[in-house]
Amino acid sequence: MNQYITSADITHVHLAQFPPIIIEPYIQEANLWLEDLARQMGVNPAQIDVPVGIVTKRCLTSYVNMRFAQDSIGVNNVDISMNDMYRVMFEDWQKSYENLENQITPSLLISQDIVSPMGRSVSMGKTYRRS
Repeated sequence: MNQYITSADITHVHLAQFPPIIIEPYIQEANLWLEDLARQMGVNPAQIDVPVGIVTKRCLTSYVNMRFAQDSIGVNNVDISMNDMYRVMFEDWQKSYENLENQITPSLLISQDIVSPMGRSVSMGKTYRRS
């Protein structure tokens, strides 16, 4: 498994205060999630471009933040209220994650040997003929 994000990528004020050993399981889960998503899209995880693009990285960091908040709901209180900080964080990060997940496509994940930055192209399924 590749490291698509690391603890250095987790910059949310609340999560950044925790030592990496607390956040690392969520990072590993996010990295595995990306490889599973790639497989579902028909992409071999070995083809995933490293470092990942900004949309993919933001999706992975949103996933980490969402999962941490989800596991932390109710930790400080026996009664889980609608104002629980982690519940609010979870709902916010879940929306961000779901929005970004829908933007990830195989063309965002696949790496290629590129000689120059102009060497990458994506087929949109249309062919135009010049006359």
